[in-house]
Amino acid sequence: MPFRHGFSVIVTTAFFGVSIFSGHAFAEDIPPLPEGIVILAPDASVQENIAGFVGTWEGISDLGPTTMKFVVTEVNAAGDALAIYAWAAGEEKGFQGPVVAKIEGNMLTMPAIFGPDYSLTFEMQADGSLTCVYGVLGSDKTVVKEYPSVFHKVN
Repeated sequence: MPFRHGFSVIVTTAFFGVSIFSGHAFAEDIPPLPEGIVILAPDASVQENIAGFVGTWEGISDLGPTTMKFVVTEVNAAGDALAIYAWAAGEEKGFQGPVVAKIEGNMLTMPAIFGPDYSLTFEMQADGSLTCVYGVLGSDKTVVKEYPSVFHKVN
């Protein structure tokens, strides 16, 4: 699948020590992102529902609490997206990506970046926010436990 920026698709995890006080997120709890991220505007041929995912998104989950960033650097007309997911929770910080995700309708589905027993989806809402659901999968690969959060576009 061709992307204009020519990224190599990799999966990387990085952990750094941080501290959290009383469960509140501080500036030190900002998720790390890889160096040199370039966000490309979608071509005119890309449908609006796909193009709307491009950019940097931030959210906070009750799972931890966890401060999260989600970046879609590029999309194509087929609904393929280059995406990066980053988090900061307690003493763990890390990121996964860039990876190829798939957009169908108003839903972006990440590949199994946390292993085959977990899912990560982002659904575009009418107000322009994203509802993210981190799911734990059962033996039949259906979601048995969900951890929802809301992301807002920051650029």
